[in-house]
Amino acid sequence: MYRPQEGGDHAAHHGAGMPAGGGMSAPAEPGSSDMAKMMNPMMDRMINGEGENEHGHESRRTGFISQLLAFPALDEAARQRVAAQAGERVSTGLAMINAASADGARATTVSARLDAARRLREGTDLFRSGTAAQGAIGGLQPPREVGLAWLRDQLDIDQAAPGHAGHWFGISPSHLLLMLFLGLVSATLIALQIFRLRRIGAIAGGVATAKVPAKPEPTAAPPATRVAPAPAPVADSAGLAPSNAAAPGGASLRKPKSWAGQLRVVQIVRETPSVLTFRLADPAADRLPFDFLPGQFLQVEVEPEAGKTARRSYTIASSPTQRAYVELTVKREEQGVVSRHLHDKVVADDLLKVSGPFGAFTFTGTDAQSIVLIAGGVGITPMMSVLRYLTDTAWKGDIFFFYGARSTEEFVFRDELERLERRFPNLHVVAAMQRAPGTVWMGPEGPITREMILLRCRRSRAGGSICAARRR
Repeated sequence: MYRPQEGGDHAAHHGAGMPAGGGMSAPAEPGSSDMAKMMNPMMDRMINGEGENEHGHESRRTGFISQLLAFPALDEAARQRVAAQAGERVSTGLAMINAASADGARATTVSARLDAARRLREGTDLFRSGTAAQGAIGGLQPPREVGLAWLRDQLDIDQAAPGHAGHWFGISPSHLLLMLFLGLVSATLIALQIFRLRRIGAIAGGVATAKVPAKPEPTAAPPATRVAPAPAPVADSAGLAPSNAAAPGGASLRKPKSWAGQLRVVQIVRETPSVLTFRLADPAADRLPFDFLPGQFLQVEVEPEAGKTARRSYTIASSPTQRAYVELTVKREEQGVVSRHLHDKVVADDLLKVSGPFGAFTFTGTDAQSIVLIAGGVGITPMMSVLRYLTDTAWKGDIFFFYGARSTEEFVFRDELERLERRFPNLHVVAAMQRAPGTVWMGPEGPITREMILLRCRRSRAGGSICAARRR
């Protein structure tokens, strides 16, 4: 228990059990309930500087912190009172810390532990502020700075960083340089994008001008060699009949016109158990009635049932240099009405309704010095049209051909790809698939991956594209 000093009216002013004149007797034993009751009002009066006079009315006194802020202007008696209050804060804080620690150790409920934690924090604040004040009074630090620091800590006010007053709009030079750098980067990227769009527009305009002549040119005269559109049985892929090949360039490089009519099925070749190639030719002439670009497609119309028609588009697999025929490689799909009709009903010498060509997914070798072709399954058809055209015209650029299939049984155009790779050193073929039972496969298994492409095709130090690993 705290024992009030004899002080007459001053003791009455502090109330029962409160120390007067800034003095304090020996603290009571830790854990006393009377100690806790007298700590809180004492701390409030020391911080807020409020008390009651002998008549029971509140009278504001000069608070401890306000006296500390005005310490240099105080007289000697006032300074001694501030020093006494600082010592009282230290003693009171230590007593509260001891009592709260003991109560917290004995507490069995959460509320009791929370109350002990609150009193422990209050005691720590009193001890810290009193100790700081004693150091300021002793000359270790200006009293005004100690008071302001205590107020900022109690009000949770961050101290302004030094030197910000001279910044432009509160921005430091490092932040200003960073903003300037990011602005320059953004402006550069925008300028590059504008230049790229203008370049694309110029290229597109030049290609359109080159591909669209002012007047349509007459159809070239039929070549001397002819292929009779005679019926032929289903043959192996190696048994394709030869055709008259035109010289590269010419009409195949011009923008073709769309055409609609009938073509005759002159040959059917089985590529895999589920894929057939249909070679179509004009029944009334020895060359096609239209030209096409490598990568374009035709629309086929069939009549699976009487009075009902169905249409489906198929990419041309043959090269535009072959003027006498066009080839469509079709996979039989169980849900595909047109593909099932072509596989199950169409035979050699039948006529098919065809329109086209259509599509802008083309490559003739004039747009780049090398090309990477990636295909999977029967989607190899447009890539084969491009590849056949480039090899027919002896294109000098590097050709990287990546192909993926489910198994070796579904490897479309396998023999032709192996033959072309042996013949053309600038062609690099990489295929990946699972080995089917009864077949031989020494290539990679699984799907085509990004790592596989990066491993096999990378830039050499000489500046040309090379293939790091090729399928054997």
